[in-house]
Order: sequence, then structure tokens, then C-alpha cells
Amino acid sequence: MQPPEVLDENGHRLYRSSYRPGDTLVAPPYELHEDSPGLYSLHDPNLNFRVDKNVITILTSNASPGNKLPSPRSSKIGHMHRRHSRVVPFPEGDESRSNWLGVLGQLIAAVMFGKTKSSGLAVPFELSDFPKHMKFYLLEKTQTDLPRQRRVSVYLRESRGTTFESPFEFARHAMWLMDGKPERDGLHACLCIEEGPAKYLCSSWCST
Repeated sequence: MQPPEVLDENGHRLYRSSYRPGDTLVAPPYELHEDSPGLYSLHDPNLNFRVDKNVITILTSNASPGNKLPSPRSSKIGHMHRRHSRVVPFPEGDESRSNWLGVLGQLIAAVMFGKTKSSGLAVPFELSDFPKHMKFYLLEKTQTDLPRQRRVSVYLRESRGTTFESPFEFARHAMWLMDGKPERDGLHACLCIEEGPAKYLCSSWCST
């Protein structure tokens, strides 16, 4: 059974957490209970997630309780200028968090449950929140040689060495958590993003 084809805006395919292009078998989708037309749930004490009327909650995390927001940084550019970065508050009314949770829910539902927009859903799937101890933040970057230019980017931080820059990038890691953090040869068998071999058995998380 091949996984459903789920693409991001750049045409990158999203697969189950440990699936490599070319694999002939993947785990079948989880079977959900239809509470009412287009609304699905799944409660199983042996799973690392639950679904309540199209809302997905991930019950496990590999982020440390000591996970913190990044500290302000300053680095030298050439001989005279510097680049600064710091975490700043989200503007009032900013919808970045809800947008991420909505996109993640739809990606996970398509790959893990086989449910897409064409499945007659009453409401789209969404993630209730990020896994425990993960940090969602807005980073501002400025340069002294370009004082009028200010760049801000949204990130989801799992640890000092693992930061996700988009819902699509994090989705595969989220599915690895939901699948129970499977291992292969004693290493985390997560193919979410490029990582050092000591931590993950990884290739690129996307395939074109």
C-alpha cells in the first residue's frame, strides 16, 4: 500500500515518518470512528495521540522541559557591521499559531488517516496544540548596515539543535511522535529534516 500523495505549495511530497521513497509497504492509515457525518474521533490508550471531532492531540513529546526560547544573538558582518536576532512578541491579532495548527492537522489527517478536503469533512482537521515543551516564537533579524530593513520569521523549536520553519517541515516529525517514536538500529527512525547521524536516521524530509 502506497501512502497518499500530499504536496506542499512547492510540490514536495509528504510521507509517513519512516517511509523512504521506493518502499513498497507502509503502515495502513489509522481507522477513525465517525461520530456524525464528517466528524471523526479516535481514543485508544495504546496510542500516542487522540482525535476528538477532527481535533488531533499529540500525547507525547521528545522536547525537554528545559527547552527555552533562543537568547538574543549578535554576529559580525565584514569589518564594520553586525547582524542581530532576538525573539519578539507576536503582534496583536496575529494568526500564525492557529494557521500552523490548522495546516498541521490537515497534513496529518491526509497521511495518517486518509482524510482530505474531498472526504466530506464537517470541519477541517486541526492540531489542538504543539507537543509539550516545544516553543513557538517570532524571531526578528536586523543588520546595522541596513537599518530600515527588519525581517521576522516564525519557528517551532524542539531543542537547541532542532528548529522547524514551517508546518510542512514539522508534520513528518509530528507523525513520528504519533507513531510512538519508532527506532531503527537503536536510532530514532525519523526522516523529518536533515539531522546528524548520531541523533536520527535521516535523509531529506522531502522528495521532489
